[in-house]
Amino acid sequence: MKLLAMLLTCCLAAAALGDFVWIEGEDAISQNGMNHHGWYTSVRKSELSGGQMISHYGKDKSSFGSARYLFDAPAATPGCDITYRFFLRCNPVQAAMSYRLNDGPWTQIPLSRDGAIDPINIAANGQRDMRFIGWIDVGDVTLLAGRNTIDFRTESDIAHHGMIDAFVFTDDPTWLPHGTLKPGEKSDAADVEAPPGCWVFNPGRDPFKGDALLDLSYLNEDTAGEHGFIRVNEHGDFVRGDGEPIRFWAVNTQTYRQGDTALRENARFLAKRGVNMVRWHGALQPKNPDQPLDSVDEQALDQVFAMVAAMKDEGIYLTLSPYYAHSINLKDKSGQSLRRSWGLPRDPDAPNPTGLLFFDTRLQEAYKNWLRELFTRINPYTGKPLREEPAVAIFQIQNEDSLLFWTFDHIGGLDLDLLRRQFGQWLIRKYGSLDKLRQAWHGAQPEGSDVPDDWDRGLISFYKLWSLQKTDSSAPNELRKSDQAQFLTETMRNWNAEVARYIREDLGASQVINAGNWRTADPLRLNDLERYSYTANEVLGLNRYTTAPHKGQYQGWAIGAGDQFDNRSVMFNPPSLPLAIKQAPDKAFINPEGLWVPPNLYQSEGPWLIAAYQSLTGIDAYYWFAMQQPQWRQPSSANGYVDALGMWVIATPTIMGNFPAAALMHRAGYIQQGKPVVVEHRALADLWQRRLPIISEEGTYDPNRDAVNISDRSAVRDIVDRLAFLVGPVHVVYDSDPALTKVSDLAPFIDHRNQIVTSETKQLRWDFGRGIVTLDAPCAKGAAGFLSKQKTFQLTGLSLESDDEYAAILLVALDSKPLSESQRILVQIGTTARPYGWQQRNVTPKRDEQPSTMQEIVNHGKAPWMVTQSHVTLTLTNPALASAMALDPNGYEQAAVEMIRDGDKVTLAVPADAIYVILQP
Repeated sequence: MKLLAMLLTCCLAAAALGDFVWIEGEDAISQNGMNHHGWYTSVRKSELSGGQMISHYGKDKSSFGSARYLFDAPAATPGCDITYRFFLRCNPVQAAMSYRLNDGPWTQIPLSRDGAIDPINIAANGQRDMRFIGWIDVGDVTLLAGRNTIDFRTESDIAHHGMIDAFVFTDDPTWLPHGTLKPGEKSDAADVEAPPGCWVFNPGRDPFKGDALLDLSYLNEDTAGEHGFIRVNEHGDFVRGDGEPIRFWAVNTQTYRQGDTALRENARFLAKRGVNMVRWHGALQPKNPDQPLDSVDEQALDQVFAMVAAMKDEGIYLTLSPYYAHSINLKDKSGQSLRRSWGLPRDPDAPNPTGLLFFDTRLQEAYKNWLRELFTRINPYTGKPLREEPAVAIFQIQNEDSLLFWTFDHIGGLDLDLLRRQFGQWLIRKYGSLDKLRQAWHGAQPEGSDVPDDWDRGLISFYKLWSLQKTDSSAPNELRKSDQAQFLTETMRNWNAEVARYIREDLGASQVINAGNWRTADPLRLNDLERYSYTANEVLGLNRYTTAPHKGQYQGWAIGAGDQFDNRSVMFNPPSLPLAIKQAPDKAFINPEGLWVPPNLYQSEGPWLIAAYQSLTGIDAYYWFAMQQPQWRQPSSANGYVDALGMWVIATPTIMGNFPAAALMHRAGYIQQGKPVVVEHRALADLWQRRLPIISEEGTYDPNRDAVNISDRSAVRDIVDRLAFLVGPVHVVYDSDPALTKVSDLAPFIDHRNQIVTSETKQLRWDFGRGIVTLDAPCAKGAAGFLSKQKTFQLTGLSLESDDEYAAILLVALDSKPLSESQRILVQIGTTARPYGWQQRNVTPKRDEQPSTMQEIVNHGKAPWMVTQSHVTLTLTNPALASAMALDPNGYEQAAVEMIRDGDKVTLAVPADAIYVILQP
């Protein structure tokens, strides 16, 4: 009776809110083994729908749990079947469960804590075990009009455990589950009152209706790769298979953990906002420690295949990144080995296999087998292997590993002996014998090494990396240091070349290849060695985040009360722009991971600056990190159980809210690419000797010590101002004659007295004294930064007025015409945002300390986002425009905006709570 009464209530509510059916887990009409195991019932029942659940924890391997439910589904037209979205609230942690609808086939439910909506720990004692609960988006299902049945079966490896709190079927495409709220019920967040000067960001789920006024999916190909494989041309630019140039707006997305339905929803959401490249950053090595090293993780492989199919259908290309040594945990909490069957690492004290991929043949052969499975196995979702899949554009060999980073010093034991032996063999090839080598080195010993040379066995030791930071051409040990630098670099480069050969020749795959994306122990002396090792492949890379100081209990992955942080804007420090990068002229360059990392407040400048300076400098892709759910993300726990907010998030009003105009102007080529202003030619001998480049991406110089360390053959003997990165492209040519180096006259573009740097194209002007950047191009104009310091901005055909302390404003043509002629213009405004209830206070300096700008979080707040209002008035010269419409965050009409015409000019005040406004006739 309880179930029927509930269904009747649901049906009555559906008349106004859309049809839905909500069923409590404890209302099964029959069950087997769902006996409320004592461990499972020791939970906070206040977090459960109806205060109850149904659960199973088996005593033996044959003990499964199952439950059957009977329910009626309302229908708009009697006798017609209807498609509903199916959500299940259950335990997603280390669990497996299947369902069967109306006696159809059993279907696996995509369970994972990472893929759950609103995951929370409900253990009564607060222990971080498996007692979690969260909503799983199971996907679309077709229900019979009238009576239906559904069965569930628990199939977990651990005691076949499983739990069901509730499940719902809804035909409202905008509804998202939240806790125990049924469709139509409001949460506390829905009724919050924004503090003065803010508005509530609570857009709901994008239903992808056809009447959206802002939808950039038309920029994408109907199917990614329909014109063939992506290539890199002789100028280092990406082109399609037919030779047409292509620009990428890219993100990292982790929705592959949530199943095919979530992936396809995520793909539509991203395409609508201008994204045409995503990165799969995962792992192919076996997760089960008892599996052989060369076996592949079948779940990861299936996730890759599903992601390729889903993104391809929305015209989105993929970058595949299948190996991250730092994430491979080799020991349990007690220090015992978790990978006995691997035989790696050979060093029993190694916590992970960092560095081994470059030189350990056993790991390399296993890696190749993982790639064989990846590229040659048939993708069940497309019917062809990835080696034949042009939607897969870029393959990344490895993520954040290097023999020139500090982790090199931790290689030890038999792993180090293997590398020492290879070093000895390399030296014999170079010098002819170890006796000749010893003479050439003049008895130099490896400074800082814990292991002496073993000349009898040919095991030659290494300097600690800090020793390579010091250079002195007259020092007796300089030749030995140069040999070590050369050997480590060539070891990495040779492996990168071998992977390319293997992929091309043995596997028959045609994707372009990126070797890596990491930095080194010394950005001045070693970065060019790292970058040279990448030139064995077509694409160079560098992961670079934009950060400010942040320290606290969960620093590095979460934001909580008690944390201390600072707010810092790139606007006052232009060399910190992550696109201040040296490029090889015939190679593409990508930033595979990047983010304006919270809790730093100043994030809206990020998409604005990336689009503008990516276009100016020719950087080929910047991948925002990361998206963890199909659509928008409100402030929520970093992992479902800590009382701290996630920090690696982009589906927010300040980051993804600023995507559309930025993505459009970059991909459409609205901003002119500059001519190279610095072209440095570097000899390999100068790399091995760690001579200084004339310009670096980071780090500082001591002119009294460093200036003399530039190559003797360099045509430029002075250090080049790092503001050159904001003037135009900066190129470096490796294995070349330094006498060919050229630097443009930068004086007309860099004004240190007034703290202004202007692009070589004259379209971008960066006032880093006041923290303001302006853009003035025919099809795109705007201003970003601390606008109240100037208030009025006169651009060609456009006047902007704003007294906002901080904002990022863009106007872009939606029809590729100059703004003075365009008949569809997007106005986009980003400000700042904090979670509801956020509180902070100034950090009181300790005795004898100088006052600082550090803040302490008193309350990290909760959903929803509170967005700072904007105050923007614009006057645009354009005789065709007659109306303005403010849009909601999903691109649908929200309210008409008054527009005043005066001759060929129109003036409007942008609504304080609008991110987007469309101007049209």
